[in-house]
Amino acid sequence: MKDRILKGWNFRRVLYIAMGGFIIGQAILTHQYFIVLFGAYFASMGIFNFGCASGVCAYVPPPRVKETEEKK
Repeated sequence: MKDRILKGWNFRRVLYIAMGGFIIGQAILTHQYFIVLFGAYFASMGIFNFGCASGVCAYVPPPRVKETEEKK
């Protein structure tokens, strides 16, 4: 867990933490406390490196190898 938090930082993780903090701040200022959960979700994606913040949002399957010879 320690390595997951401390290593592999990139712009996307920082952006998710900033977005989560902004959402949390706006939710508190407008007294819409349920929205704090959404901000906490975005911030935790950046802190703990899971979901789209870790770069696994788009799954690209490996290319298929064409068989040139028939199986005997």
